[in-house]
Amino acid sequence: MNKTYIILFLALTITSVIQAQTIAEIKATSGKYIWGQGKGSNIRKADKHALSDLTGQISTVVESKYSYVVHEEGDDFKETLDGIVNTYSGATLTFAMRIVEEGDDGIVTVLRYMEKGEMGKIFEKRGRRIKGYVANAVGAEEEGRVGDALRYYYWAQTLLSSHPDNQDMFFTVDGVEQMLYSWIPDRINRIFTLLNIEIVDINQQGRKKEILFNVKFKGKKAYNLDYTYWTGSDWTSSIGASNGRGLIELFGEAECSMETIRIKTEYEYLNKSRMDPELPGVIEVSDLPYYKKAVKYLAVNKFKAQPEANTQRFVLAKSAAPVTNSMAVSSGESQPNTTNSGAVAETPKAEPVAETAPANEPLAQPVAINEPVAQPELKQPDNETPTPSVVEKTKVDTMPKQLCNEYIMSSLNQIMDALESENFLLADTLFTDEGREIFQKLVNYGNAKRLPITTEISIKKINENTLVRSVPFVFNFSNNNRKFIENLSFSFDEKGKVNNLSFSLNDLSLKGILRHTKWSDASKWHIIDFVENYKTAYALERIDYIDAIFDNNALIIVGKRLEQAEPINDIYKAALSNSQFQFVHVSKKEYIDRLKNVFGANEFVNIQFEECTIKKRDRSSEVYGIQLAQNYFSTNYADRGYLFLMIDVGNPAKPKIYVRSWQPEKNDDGSIMGLGAFFN
Repeated sequence: MNKTYIILFLALTITSVIQAQTIAEIKATSGKYIWGQGKGSNIRKADKHALSDLTGQISTVVESKYSYVVHEEGDDFKETLDGIVNTYSGATLTFAMRIVEEGDDGIVTVLRYMEKGEMGKIFEKRGRRIKGYVANAVGAEEEGRVGDALRYYYWAQTLLSSHPDNQDMFFTVDGVEQMLYSWIPDRINRIFTLLNIEIVDINQQGRKKEILFNVKFKGKKAYNLDYTYWTGSDWTSSIGASNGRGLIELFGEAECSMETIRIKTEYEYLNKSRMDPELPGVIEVSDLPYYKKAVKYLAVNKFKAQPEANTQRFVLAKSAAPVTNSMAVSSGESQPNTTNSGAVAETPKAEPVAETAPANEPLAQPVAINEPVAQPELKQPDNETPTPSVVEKTKVDTMPKQLCNEYIMSSLNQIMDALESENFLLADTLFTDEGREIFQKLVNYGNAKRLPITTEISIKKINENTLVRSVPFVFNFSNNNRKFIENLSFSFDEKGKVNNLSFSLNDLSLKGILRHTKWSDASKWHIIDFVENYKTAYALERIDYIDAIFDNNALIIVGKRLEQAEPINDIYKAALSNSQFQFVHVSKKEYIDRLKNVFGANEFVNIQFEECTIKKRDRSSEVYGIQLAQNYFSTNYADRGYLFLMIDVGNPAKPKIYVRSWQPEKNDDGSIMGLGAFFN
C-alpha cells in the first residue's frame, strides 16, 4: 500500500489550514488547479521534476502574453518561453503546495500544485522589483549617476521581458503614467544622446599612450559610468569612471597610431547582475535589444595639446585662502583663543554655509609645483585677516609653520615619485607607521597608480589634521578584468606626516552631507571622515580598524524578517520589540570572524554607496543614523542591500558604531531600519 502525506509550503500571510488530499484527488478536480508531477528515487529529484513540469504548465497558460518579447516560432518559441518561466521556479515557486507519495518499489512521486486563481502571485514579486528598478533609475538620472541609471533601466527592461504583463505595466513619472515597455528603451537612448565624452589630455611615452577624458551628462559631471574601448583587435575589460573622469590606455605602435577610438558605454552590467539572484537567469534566456547609441567616437587626431603648464601633477583649487593656524575645525564647544602670554584673543565670527555650498572648501591659493621645494615659513599676507571656514566652531591650532600649501604639494609630489618609480624609500619619512601601512595596502589594492592628469585638489584643516582631497587613482584587478577610478584623500598630522589615506566620497555624496546647515561644520566633516574610512577599511581588509570602531556591545543585524534577537541592553529594546522588524543578531566576534573569512577568500572587496540619508539623534549628542543603499562587490560575490549605521562621533578620533543592520530589500512601506526604531 502507498503511503501518502502532504507538505505545505505557505507564505507567511497564509494562515488557513488545508486538509490533506491525494494526488489523484487533485488531478480529478478539473479546472481548479494547475499542477506538475515528477518521479524519482528520492524526494529531491522528484520535486525537481515536479517543479519543471509545473513550469511547463504555467508556460502554456501565459504563452499568449509573451508574443511581443519572444520572437522565435514553433518549438523554439516554446523552449524560450519555458526558459523564461523557469526563472521563477526557484524560491518564487516554493509557495506551491506539495504532495508526496512513496511507493513500495522505492519510487517517490511528487505533485506540485496551486489554484489557478493564485497563479498571479508568482509574478507579483517580480513586478514590484521591476518598478523598484525604474524608481532607482529615475533617481539616479536626476542626480547625474549615469552608470546607475543605465544599469537600473536595463535591468528593469530585462525583468519586464520575463513578465506576462510586459505590455500592460505602467509607472508614473513626473505625474504622467508611462507604459514601461516603450518608455524604458526611449529613456536609455535619451541618456546616450545627452552623454558627452571629450578628451582633456593625451600623454605618450614611447609605445604607451594615455588618453584622459571627461564625461558629462546634460552638460554636468557624470558621477559614475562604466565603459570599454576598442583597441583595434578587441574590446577591453570594463572600466569604471568616477566623478566625471575616464582613462584610455593604448600599448604598441598599432594602438598608439589609431586616430579614432570607439568607446562603448556599459548598460548591461553583467558583472554586477549577481546582486539580483533572478537577473542572470533572465538575461541568459531573454532576447534583448542592442543599443547602438552606446558607442561613441573620440577623434584623437583632432585633439590639440594643452600648454606645458598643464602637465603638472597638481594645482590647488582657485577660489581659496591660504591654510592658517586659525582655520581648524574643532569638535568641542567654541573656546576663546589664548595668546602665549595667556591673554584671551577674540574668536573670529564664522560665516554660515549656504545650502548650495560646494562639496568641499579648499583653503589654498592657486599654486602649481612639480618639483620638491624647500619648506618655507608660513607668512600671513599683509592687512589680511584669515576667514574661518567653519559654521560654528573655530580654534587656534599649533600647526607647524612648515605645514603650508607648498609643503603639502611638495610632499604629495615626492609620494607620487616614489609610487611611479616603485622606490617607496623615497617617501618613507613622510608617513607615520600607520599611514605607511595604509599606503602600502592601497598600492597593493588593485595595482594602484595615479591618474596621469593635472588635478585640482583641495585642502581642508580638520582639528589637528590637514586633509588633501580628490587625488584620482586607477585600480586594476588582473584576475577579474576590472578597472575603476577612485579619488583618494591624504591626511597629514600636525608634524606634517601622512597618517591616513581613504577613498573619497564623490561630490554628490559630499553635498548630501554638507547641505545640513543646522549641524556644525565639524560634525559634518567628522561624518564624512567616518564614512570614507568605513568604506576604505573594507576595501583594504583592515580588520583591526573595523574591530576598533564597533562597540563591544554593538547590535549587528544581518538578514531580514527572520528571528528576533535578545536585547543587548536598554538602548535596543524599542527596536527589538517592534513587530515590523525580525532579526538575526550576531555578536561582534562572530561578525569579525565572518569578515576574516570573506577577506581571505577574495582578491578584492569594494562597496559603493547610494541614497545616503543622515539624521541626528538630538541636539545634545553626536549620535547619528546613516541609511545607505549599498552595492557590494567582491571576487566571488555581489549583492545590493540597505545598510543602517548608528554612529557616535563625539570623539572624532575614536568613533563608535552602536548598531549595524543590513537588509536585502526595503520594508513593505518603502522604509528601512533607522533611528526611529530605537528612539522616539
